Amino acid sequence: MRRDKRNDYGKEGFMIKKYVEKRYILLPVEGGAQTTKIRFYKGDGEEKKLVFDLDCKLAQGKSDFVACYDAREFLGKKVYFECEDGLDITQSDDKVLPDKDKLRPFVHFTPEVGWNNDPNGMIEYDGEYHMFYQFNPCGRDWGNMHWGHAVSRDMLSWEEKEIALFPDQNGTMFSGSATEDTRNLSGLKKGDKNPLLLFYTAAGGTSELSMGKPFTQRLAYSTDGGKTFIKRDGKPIIDFIAEGNRDPKVVWTEEIDAYLLALYLTGNDYALFTSENLLDWTLLQKIKIDGENECPDVYAFKKENKIYRAIIGAADRYVIGEFSDGKFKQITGAKQLNYPGRTTDGLPRSYAAQSFSGTDGRIVRISWHNIGSPRAYGASEMSLPQEITLCGQGKDMYLKIQPAAETEKLYESEILRENIAPGEKIRFDLKKRAYRIEIKSDSAEFCLDVFGLKMRGNAKNNRLTAGDAIIPLDGDKTDIIAIFDKCSVEIYVEGGKRFTTVSHECNYDRADLEFRSGGKTQKLSAIELKNLFAE
Repeated sequence: MRRDKRNDYGKEGFMIKKYVEKRYILLPVEGGAQTTKIRFYKGDGEEKKLVFDLDCKLAQGKSDFVACYDAREFLGKKVYFECEDGLDITQSDDKVLPDKDKLRPFVHFTPEVGWNNDPNGMIEYDGEYHMFYQFNPCGRDWGNMHWGHAVSRDMLSWEEKEIALFPDQNGTMFSGSATEDTRNLSGLKKGDKNPLLLFYTAAGGTSELSMGKPFTQRLAYSTDGGKTFIKRDGKPIIDFIAEGNRDPKVVWTEEIDAYLLALYLTGNDYALFTSENLLDWTLLQKIKIDGENECPDVYAFKKENKIYRAIIGAADRYVIGEFSDGKFKQITGAKQLNYPGRTTDGLPRSYAAQSFSGTDGRIVRISWHNIGSPRAYGASEMSLPQEITLCGQGKDMYLKIQPAAETEKLYESEILRENIAPGEKIRFDLKKRAYRIEIKSDSAEFCLDVFGLKMRGNAKNNRLTAGDAIIPLDGDKTDIIAIFDKCSVEIYVEGGKRFTTVSHECNYDRADLEFRSGGKTQKLSAIELKNLFAE
């Protein structure tokens, strides 16, 4: 073991060299530590070459937890990393996980360890739902973007798989989408499995290895049913266009008999590209969505023998239109579906949703909950599956959102009261579990307290308040579905015309529900939900 006397970590010490000899590198993480760099190299002296780098808050003393980094790509390649002598960095043949996280949600997916944000590559493929996601396996903070991977048979119970995409010389792995190449248009098929294609942004300049590189759009694929992925060599499928261009979303578009790729550019600008082979892409047009700046998605709705398209951004601002003469023609102005609470980073609590490919005409999606979770070993979570429908006519068309039908599989016992008199105070004793709360009342004036969260309907101001969120109301009635989990609440208002997600750590010392309305209440329901992840 060679020692170099130098200091990359802000204090005196020796750098030590460790070859990657086992699959997993165990990194001691301390949330309050200074971010440091772990560099991976091949060769020595003048032949020494940087091949990978990670940012990590390495513990100088006692760690909060140990991150288990998958170094499989370096095994047998004489790759080594340098770290400060004295840091407790070891290696293991087997994956090592910390103790169970008491704040891991009951029904909302989170990785076992690490940071997650935007869902990526949502697709039904060969009888399974695949969810990829932005993932930092080395800590509780954003950075080191990989594509995590989980699969499910029901969109609810998710099995975490191996990391699908790792950062490389072109950048870290930013958001994107997936499609199944059922006709082998790409020519990438090998064996009896249709190619599973991942379209992603290589975020140049977001790692030391990729400094000076731009953001480009690239392709990876699997020929073994989504077990392993190969990055397509050569030039990107779409080269650099504008600073920040990212997040390709690919959908089949029967109106133009081609695949469509929606891409964020800069400001409020997006671009639409088309392709017949999923490899070569041609710019079709540019569009603008006021108030939006990343993560496009494209929904298709069949109505009255027409196909309408909604193009929506990360904050759930959207426009509705249709394809005419080969171009997207906007019918409505920009509309808002999500009414976010106030966050320190300016992002809504529910963000960057992506719909599944392959759901038989339904628009079913999952979003990222930007909730600042106090979990010991990770941060953030994914929403439950949500279904989007199109309502209204012409310029008055709008979207509605509801918990997808799949969520009914979570239902267990129910507490139900009907025909509650105006002003009558109702109390339910609840368990320390996740719940679906539903209210239907003749009045928009109401008070609801659940697990310490106060939700208020104000008929005079025509608004609903819940935690840090404010949602405008149209009518004089209450129609609410609220799904409570350990650190979040999903709230659907007026049949899903509007919704929000609230960051709230449930106070299970107050395991009860209290309710009172200014009018007659037809239904007050509290349904206990299954425990999917916490045990």
